[in-house]
Amino acid sequence: SNGMEYFNTFGGNPVCCAAGLAVLEAIESEKLQERARLTGEYLRGRLREMQRTHALIGDIRGSGLFCGVEFVRERKSREPATAEVSEICSRLK
Repeated sequence: SNGMEYFNTFGGNPVCCAAGLAVLEAIESEKLQERARLTGEYLRGRLREMQRTHALIGDIRGSGLFCGVEFVRERKSREPATAEVSEICSRLK
């Protein structure tokens, strides 16, 4: 109504479209989603093993390689182990 139309520099650009298709083909041909799922399951399994002997590990969750580990001072109250995690991070440097 005001005479302006939507404009996008990258919209429909053949080079960008070819790059996007190449990425999608690589994801499919290299089975990257399946590999991420399996690796994530392995990682969460090993973290659960550690959870049995390390009281700071309160919860482990995620999907694929997107993993989260909750560190707590005490599992029942789920009080965050802020200082402990800070110390762990400092030691990892």
